Amino acid sequence: LSTHEQTHIDIDKKAFNNIHAKCIGVKQDVADKRIDAAIEASNTANDEFDTKTDHGRNAVTKIDTNVGAGTTKVP
Repeated sequence: LSTHEQTHIDIDKKAFNNIHAKCIGVKQDVADKRIDAAIEASNTANDEFDTKTDHGRNAVTKIDTNVGAGTTKVP
């Protein structure tokens, strides 16, 4: 789960990288458009990632089907 959530953070860092610098010295409407574009990019990338990973459920996990079936030696 933490790996999945870290990927969301990485996506957001990429989308919002230096957004503050991109908004300095420009008119408010231009800054707003740049921020809106960053939000859109972040949302799109996060949605695509969640679709691809089924919100993290497609992560590789090992399920011990012997749970409750008695003693099991684990190598």
